[in-house]
Amino acid sequence: MRRKIVAANWKMNMTGETAHNFFSQLNQMTWPDDVDAIVAPPNLYLQGLHSIKGNAKLCGQNCHSDQSGAYTGEVSAAMLSDAGASYCLVGHSERRKYFLESSSFLKAKVIPFWIMDCSQYTVVEKQSQKGVMIPILMW
Repeated sequence: MRRKIVAANWKMNMTGETAHNFFSQLNQMTWPDDVDAIVAPPNLYLQGLHSIKGNAKLCGQNCHSDQSGAYTGEVSAAMLSDAGASYCLVGHSERRKYFLESSSFLKAKVIPFWIMDCSQYTVVEKQSQKGVMIPILMW
């Protein structure tokens, strides 16, 4: 049976305190056995939220294609994993629009955990297609 996913990307929202409170409450909820709850908080909060016990899994909002290097402000997949993320979002319309991330650059983001590939949806499509399941790719 295919598992269902309930995912929330917090984008650039919440403070550390509100993120902690929200994630704590989310982890107190009971989810059906066939549902995975996944939260993508700002990367800054991943490690602190990872210490909160519960069923919800953490997701990075983006990662660089390289594992290390002189990329100020970027994070690697290994860093996200070390901070407690089990997933990573790539290909967001905002990243493509404001940071000019190309399809070839996205393909280079082969990482050692699950990727939520958002590249095939624009913001308009996401708003107009309620309940769309964003594909999960295993690399």
